[in-house]
Formats: sequence, structure tokens, C-alpha cells
Amino acid sequence: MTEIPPLRRRTFLGLAAGDPGIAGHEPVRAESQAQFTGVMTASEFVHEATPGGGSYSNEGNYFQDNWQTEFWGSNYPRLLRVKKQYDPTNLFRVHKGVGSEDD
Repeated sequence: MTEIPPLRRRTFLGLAAGDPGIAGHEPVRAESQAQFTGVMTASEFVHEATPGGGSYSNEGNYFQDNWQTEFWGSNYPRLLRVKKQYDPTNLFRVHKGVGSEDD
């Protein structure tokens, strides 16, 4: 497999994370913390208002606890078996996706 050159890898991976190596894109800790707190507060409110309501994985809280049940419900064990059968090396993975517990 071809590897992304180090400079491009750093740029590619750093764009979403606010890489301090890119001038003008330094992360602001207070702003990040405020956004995190806002997401967690809103998420808690929604869960209290709709217990067991679930969520779409692509629209859910990035920091969701119990995400297997929230995003996949009772289907998760079956989906995990299928995932392990057809993707035993977990090549196709996403954050909070089926089989991503160990990532």
C-alpha cells in the first residue's frame, strides 16, 4: 500500500484536529471545551426527553456512551458477527461504527 507522504499526512490529519503546525489554525482550548460542554448538555437533554429513542450514527454525539445500543439497538450483536465474518481485519472502520470498540 502507498503511504501518504509525511507532510501531506500531517496536513490531512491535522486539518480536522486544528493542528498547531498550521499557522492560523491553532486550537483554542477554552473554545473547544465550551463546544464539548454544549454538545454534552444538549445530548443529555435529548436523552432525558426521549429515553431509548436512539440516534443515527452519523448524526449522533461523537462522545456518545453506550453507542452500540444508541446507534444500532438490538441489531448490534448480529451486525458485529457479520462484520467479523466479512471484514476480519477491520479494514472498513469508522468512529463508533460496528466493531470499532478496540480502535
